[in-house]
Amino acid sequence: AMSGGSQGRNNVIGSLSSGLLSLFTLQLFSRFLTFGLNIVIARSVDKSSYGIGAVKLQLLYDTVLSLSREGFRDACQRTSPSAWKDSKERAQILSVAWLAIPLSLLVGAAVLFASNVLDASQRSEHESYHLIASMFVLAAAFEMLSEPLYILAQNLFLIKLRARTEMLALTVKVVLTAAMVMADPARPLRAFAAGQISYALSIFGCLFAFFAMSREGVGLSETVGVVSGSLFFSSFSQLDLQLAGLAATMCMKSLQKYLMEKGETLILLGLFESQTWAMYGIVQNLGSLAVRLVFLPLEEMAQLAFSKLLSSKDFDEALEVFSVLSQLVVFIGLLVASFGQGYSFALVHILYGVKWSSTDMPGILGWYSLYVMLLALNGVTEAFTHASATPAQIRARGLRLVPVTGGYLLLASLLAPTLGVKALIIGNCVNMTMRIALSIAHAHSFFESSSGKIKFSGRMLLPGFSSSLTFVCCGAIALLSESLLLGRGAIRPHLLLVHILVGVVLLILCGLVVRAREGAFLSKVRGMIRKGK
Repeated sequence: AMSGGSQGRNNVIGSLSSGLLSLFTLQLFSRFLTFGLNIVIARSVDKSSYGIGAVKLQLLYDTVLSLSREGFRDACQRTSPSAWKDSKERAQILSVAWLAIPLSLLVGAAVLFASNVLDASQRSEHESYHLIASMFVLAAAFEMLSEPLYILAQNLFLIKLRARTEMLALTVKVVLTAAMVMADPARPLRAFAAGQISYALSIFGCLFAFFAMSREGVGLSETVGVVSGSLFFSSFSQLDLQLAGLAATMCMKSLQKYLMEKGETLILLGLFESQTWAMYGIVQNLGSLAVRLVFLPLEEMAQLAFSKLLSSKDFDEALEVFSVLSQLVVFIGLLVASFGQGYSFALVHILYGVKWSSTDMPGILGWYSLYVMLLALNGVTEAFTHASATPAQIRARGLRLVPVTGGYLLLASLLAPTLGVKALIIGNCVNMTMRIALSIAHAHSFFESSSGKIKFSGRMLLPGFSSSLTFVCCGAIALLSESLLLGRGAIRPHLLLVHILVGVVLLILCGLVVRAREGAFLSKVRGMIRKGK
């Protein structure tokens, strides 16, 4: 029994590590493609159109996906790994997963109706706006068609399939969008919409083809049944009501999560002009590079690993993974926060020119880098909470977060007239801090009640004091370097180069300190990577 448990543990950790490498490769490729595309678009189109396409229309798309699929993903990940190997048990789970598709149609219709009502005046500025909005919602519906297949791939640990599928889909999207923008810069919104639809159809086509025709798939009949809903209707009498109830609870949680994560965007759209949307959209694109590249795939794989380890009652290994991944994201977050303050101006100036660096954007990006650090730790701590909490605990957590969410949105709204867009980031920082505190409190309670032998404290999630202090000091030196070398006058290229070289030296110093002071942590990370090979 011990041998089987150890082997299962190694399989989960190995799948986590190899999955992270695959997702990291995907994100490295996808984010730099998207990054380059956004630079081209920002330089090619007017600020108003960029703000509408990058912020407003993207919010419609994200709203449909967030409210439709997050609950089903979280619920299905809690199932036993063995259940996915048995065709009958798998059919019961996928029948529940299919419900995400009709839910997305309802959510999409509601979102589109609300958009048309609230944005009735948008027609005068952009004649095709409502058509473009419909295309974005349609793209979300197309992507939701592949959701049951995505859940199947995720729970079978077919991480490389997902990585390759998204890489191909993103390539199609980027090439099509860039080509349409370059061909007709006056109508960039249609390019955004067409690219989003091509992405959704590519995701669906790749997953459907794999499961229908590949040796590792489930065959054409089951694949068609999963997507069309015939599997759901044929096994309706045997529907797993407990799993469906959990998915419903998770969907309610995802609504609250949506308000917490997208609340600042709603405030942005309500209180600021479209040119400010554009500025904030560019800052999000720059600031979220680390989030999308590292934190998001790590969070997704961490939640999957936590779910499988905890379902096997492997609490020691779950705590080990929790501690290592938390310290890892905090280190990366410290790097972004420390150097983001001193190098935000240089980054904006190099990429977007004086047109953008002469605005408030560098300062906003500096604040956003602080938010990234909190966002990183919150991702892992909430992944553990979602994997370990009971439905009752999730509902209780949701109730506790209601005043947190309301307070954060109120704070951002009150500060916005004075601080501008920076108020949104400050509100987000307060929000993330409160969510992290709730997740750590849950983890402490969970380990205390699960096993008296396991001692947990929030300190286990953080790196050593000397390493953290080194990052803070290097960040202060970087800020001083920016002030002395760049100042507020005309930028001289040779001084900009010196400032960058100062950053390289500081970065090397941070690496040396981490290597000297965090040997045990680095050893654990290397061990996880070896298990993935």
